[in-house]
Amino acid sequence: MEQKPNTRIILIGIGSLLFIAGALFSYILYPHEKTVVVTEPVIIEQQNEYNYAWHAPEEYEQTVRLYQNSISLPEPKTIGDLSVESAIFARRSFRDFKDSPLSLEEVSQMLWAGMGVTSEDGRRSAPSAGGGKPVSLFIVVSMVEDLEPGLYEYLEESHALGLVREGEFSEEWAKITTQPHPKNAPAVILLTGDMYHRYHIYGEATERLLLQESGHIAQNLYLQAESLGLGMTVMGGFDPSAGQEFVGTKENEPVVYLVPFGKKE
Repeated sequence: MEQKPNTRIILIGIGSLLFIAGALFSYILYPHEKTVVVTEPVIIEQQNEYNYAWHAPEEYEQTVRLYQNSISLPEPKTIGDLSVESAIFARRSFRDFKDSPLSLEEVSQMLWAGMGVTSEDGRRSAPSAGGGKPVSLFIVVSMVEDLEPGLYEYLEESHALGLVREGEFSEEWAKITTQPHPKNAPAVILLTGDMYHRYHIYGEATERLLLQESGHIAQNLYLQAESLGLGMTVMGGFDPSAGQEFVGTKENEPVVYLVPFGKKE
């Protein structure tokens, strides 16, 4: 005699399939992040090329955001209207910006100048010790044409933006710094750095090399801003903890620079 299937089991099975389908749908639609535990070799009582003993942490956490959908940026230009010499001569810090939007092309050019890919083998616009690239660029958008206000990460390998979260951040800026420039600028680039990246190679020099690389990137931004007729400034006057919480990185990935920019007043 043929046995009829259990109705309860069938309903449970259907419910489970619907739950799994809903979870997959949410995963595809929304950006998310994962924590990668990076394990580095521990080397103790060994002298490296900088002539001091060092050791690397056994493991540390590194934030990696995964973006299912990214916003492509306009192709950057490699020939401008201003010579390097003229840009160096004219370079100044500007803290007052017009209340007018930036174009997406201007934002694209600035991010590419800071840390864009400039060769088929992945070399970048700014030098990095050993090609390690421990610095990441984020940008807070307030007034940019064809781009919703929010916090984005610059995805240099694809020259695109990944949306971290949408919104205006006036209250957050007040927590990060007492200076008005970020709040008044149409866009602000934030540089974050992984303090442990390649620690097993450079040891205690890692932090110094990271800060040097941030300086290289900032100078590129200055010269590109001048070439585009934009104004910008670099800022060190901010609360590192508040900045890190705002971006959402780990303790070993602090914000090292704020770079407000916009059209000159």
